[in-house]
Amino acid sequence: MVSFSRYGFNLDDIWMWLEIYEHKPVWNGYNPSMGRFFPLASLDLNVLMQFSTSPYIFFAFNALLALIFALTWFYMLSFVSQKIWLNILLIAFFMLSMGFVIVTFGICYPERLLVVFLSIFIITSMLYLRAPTLSLFMLGILMINLCIYLKEPMFIAAFVFGFMLFISTLRISFVDSINTESTHSPNVSPIQADSINSHKKALRFYALGIMSSAALYALIYALFILPQMTKVYNRATPFTNTLVVKIQGWINFILNDGLIIALTLAIVCYRIYLILRGRDKIRALFDGLLCACLAYMLVYFALGIFEVYYLLPCYIWSGVAIMYYLFTQGYIKRLVMKLCIAFGLLGFFSSSLPMGFYTMINLKAMAVQFNELLDFSAKYIAQNPHTRIYFDGTGRGRDIYPDWYVRYFIEYLNRIYNVKDFDVMSAMPNGKDIVLDSISPYSYYNNLTITKPQVGDLLILNNTTSIYADSAYIAQLASSHSLIFTSTFSSIPYISIRSVIKGINFKFIGAQSALLGNANMFHLPLETYVFKVQNLAL
Repeated sequence: MVSFSRYGFNLDDIWMWLEIYEHKPVWNGYNPSMGRFFPLASLDLNVLMQFSTSPYIFFAFNALLALIFALTWFYMLSFVSQKIWLNILLIAFFMLSMGFVIVTFGICYPERLLVVFLSIFIITSMLYLRAPTLSLFMLGILMINLCIYLKEPMFIAAFVFGFMLFISTLRISFVDSINTESTHSPNVSPIQADSINSHKKALRFYALGIMSSAALYALIYALFILPQMTKVYNRATPFTNTLVVKIQGWINFILNDGLIIALTLAIVCYRIYLILRGRDKIRALFDGLLCACLAYMLVYFALGIFEVYYLLPCYIWSGVAIMYYLFTQGYIKRLVMKLCIAFGLLGFFSSSLPMGFYTMINLKAMAVQFNELLDFSAKYIAQNPHTRIYFDGTGRGRDIYPDWYVRYFIEYLNRIYNVKDFDVMSAMPNGKDIVLDSISPYSYYNNLTITKPQVGDLLILNNTTSIYADSAYIAQLASSHSLIFTSTFSSIPYISIRSVIKGINFKFIGAQSALLGNANMFHLPLETYVFKVQNLAL
């Protein structure tokens, strides 16, 4: 809880904090020109800022969401597994995974709310499936609508789930299917045949309510968003190597989400085989959840968008269904399932888990380091106007440098500290993806000139650098320049299967490829340093 509550430093968070600080509404999720329409994305931020702009308030809310998520999933897993230790272990590992950490350690991700609302929706559906009530109906429809307007692909997944529930009510074997699913849950009695008609009718209305909600979103999108679209949402620019991005994206998906991808595909295929061969019947709830997960997954595969957290809702959609089929139905005994689990766990423990643990520490560390750097820089510039600043290992061009750090360093000093009497220069080779601003007072923006640091200039070094900045490199800088600032909160090295492979290549092979990224594979140094240039020879 303490970890979730401590403020972090995460992707779009950096610009949202500026809006929150200045009490401006955060509009993230509504951009018709690019086809973006998930208008509830920042609702919680806009509500919370009415009470306070303190980061601790926002991250305390994140901590609350994480707690609710853990409790709902503990309850949900109890429907299909009586092994408490296994349920707790699964929840703990999931909450340490890369996707979950990224989402819940920031304020900019609608998936924070989405995973909670979707979990509540699934629990509600499980309860409604056995004992339909008006209150459960209303809660379920409310939750799925909140989900739909938090992320665009949700309407497709929701429609698929509703459709699977609906067609299950058309089968003669409906009661047997529901009883089969019900009797594996605690404190649930099988549905009696004399109540089948009213039960079937209630479930049909529920399914239609879900499908209608999804259809309404599609209608709104078609009428009000599509006519305003001028281009498809894409982070790529004319200078982006799309092939490299796609290869890296698929590697990310395979390593970080291989478990959910492999098991969902394997179980869906096996279920289709069993049903077509007449060896099993469609199970309204669990098959619906699997199909919804598959639909959500395929949307991102088709769009070619590979952010590490985008498949997070897939775990929510199919998690309980996978547990049901693996353990209750005994699918885990099948060789293909064992291979999928082995493949997925290999990726999880070599990539997702270490990335999650690193990200958890680093996001907190970077927040503190950035804040301390700003405080120091503001005071230093006030005493030393016209200061020239370089970021060691960072130049112009987002295709090869994390130029966002430089950009927001300038913007925070300008808007928060009202400090403007300084300049930011670049000593690194320019990239290709550069947008110049001729009216900007800062050299980093208004020209492409590459200059060398002069005596008295400041040199900032942190783990966003493209240089392999180990202790030897820092000692070399300290021997030639004056170290005038060191942050107080350390990060940790980034160690995973990918960083190890890059490290081996860097030290022993020396292969050059855009797939391998820059030389800073372990994300060093662990602190932020500011040096005052003393020796021009370096």
